[in-house]
Formats: sequence, C-alpha cells, structure tokens
Amino acid sequence: MLVLSTDGVHIHSRIFMLVPSTDGVYIHSSRFMLALSTDGVHIHSSSFMLALSTECVHIHSSSFMLALSTGGVHIHSSSFMLVLSTEDVHINSSSIMLALSTEGVHIHSSS
Repeated sequence: MLVLSTDGVHIHSRIFMLVPSTDGVYIHSSRFMLALSTDGVHIHSSSFMLALSTECVHIHSSSFMLALSTGGVHIHSSSFMLVLSTEDVHINSSSIMLALSTEGVHIHSSS
C-alpha cells in the first residue's frame, strides 16, 4: 500500500502494507504489515506483523508478531510472538513466546 524511504526500499514479489525507512528495507518473498527502521530491516521468506528498529532487524524464514530493537534482532527459522531488545537478540531454529533483553538473548534449537 505505502512505501516511504530516504535511502532505499528493496521488495521482491511481496504483498505488504507499509514500509517507512530512513536507511533501507530489504524484503524478499515476505508478507508483512509494517516495517519501520532508521538503519535497516532485512527480511527473507517471512510473514510478520510488525518490525521496529533503530539499528537492524534480520529475519530469515520466520513467522513472528512483533520485533522491537534499538540494538539488533537476528532470527533464523523461528516462530515467535514478541522480541524486545536494547542490544542484541539472536535466535536460531526456535519457537518462543517472549524475549526481553537489555543486553542479549541467544537461543539455538530451543522451544
């Protein structure tokens, strides 16, 4: 529906609703509702609802509801509901409900 950017927005074969960015939003084969970023949001083959970041949000093959970060959120092959972080959250092959961190949350192959 709407794409606003001061740097660049790269979207391939996607249905999306809103993507505002001051740096860049890269989305490939994803259906999402909202992505806001002042640095960058990178999503590949993911279906999500909301991603807000002042630095970076990297998601690959994941289905999530909300991701908020001032540091970074890195998720690979995971299904989660909420991730809030002021630094870094790294999740690989995990299904989680909530991850809150002011420093870091590292999860690998966990449910």
